Amino acid sequence: MRPFTYQRPDSLAEALALAARPSTTVLAGGTTLVDLMRQGIETPSDIVDIRRLAELAGSTVYSDRIEIGALTPMSRVAEHAAVRTDFPALAQSLQQAASQQLRNGHGRGQCPAADSLCLLSGREFSV
Repeated sequence: MRPFTYQRPDSLAEALALAARPSTTVLAGGTTLVDLMRQGIETPSDIVDIRRLAELAGSTVYSDRIEIGALTPMSRVAEHAAVRTDFPALAQSLQQAASQQLRNGHGRGQCPAADSLCLLSGREFSV
């Protein structure tokens, strides 16, 4: 694995500034990233760990959309009453995605074949 710097910002503003640098990768869960780094597929110079930025956790349901924070576990989104009612296919997809350990992760990683990403790509969703 190639050497890299690791930073854990205390604010969203700091994280955004760090992430704007070239060859920087943002780390939220790390399941996919670590595997890709071990294989030499991903070789970031800098890693910005956003896991302790509370403002990136949680979800908000509006009349026409739902906003899901980058750190919100898939299991929490799947259990949200409004998601189960207004977005049942999303709730079902998230309940069946991967293992329990991964469902407790954010589910919006780098893998384009991820179960929840396949569903989201076919709808009017934005990331």
